[in-house]
Amino acid sequence: GVETEDTPLPLAAEHHRVVNLNLRAQSQALAVGRNAADTLQALMAEGQTKEQAEPFVSQRSFAGDVPNSVLWIDQLTPHRLGALIALYEHKVFVQAAIWGINAYDQWGVELGKTMAKAMEKQ
Repeated sequence: GVETEDTPLPLAAEHHRVVNLNLRAQSQALAVGRNAADTLQALMAEGQTKEQAEPFVSQRSFAGDVPNSVLWIDQLTPHRLGALIALYEHKVFVQAAIWGINAYDQWGVELGKTMAKAMEKQ
């Protein structure tokens, strides 16, 4: 929700804390994952028998090793927004240089324009 003078959110601070914890946990889950043995152990710790847990191990296991970034800023200002955009542009440039591609080409856009012109003639 949105806090206003008319509708204060008394639990906003707690909600914000929980949301941030979940963000950090999701980032960690992407990075490290959970293997089948640890998943089986977790399901059994929740009270399932080995026989009950085993069918769910494959869908509840995650490989991890998924690159992800979380940038924490305490306040979004024009300067910080500009820095985030510059960081993103630099990341795209460096990845393109490493991969040997032109990340700023417009061939997909050009294809869309060509298709739109053809549709317009119909």
